[in-house]
Amino acid sequence: KETPSSFTPSTTEAHINEEITFTNTTKGGYDYYWDFGDGKSANTKNASHAYTSAGIFKVELDVYSHNKNTSSNINITVIQ
Repeated sequence: KETPSSFTPSTTEAHINEEITFTNTTKGGYDYYWDFGDGKSANTKNASHAYTSAGIFKVELDVYSHNKNTSSNINITVIQ
């Protein structure tokens, strides 16, 4: 049985240019799309990203599977 998409960031608060690792914990799925909330994206199962400006960014993971598509999101706060 497939479950909704889910992921865990290495941190939810980071400094500018600090790399954050996002671990996909979704069961199932065959295609992945990450939206980091700053115009950047990735198409890998797991991802990492560093922000170049301060702010609050909504990171969204969309997971595509044979039966359904699911998404989940987490806010990341970036400070100077």
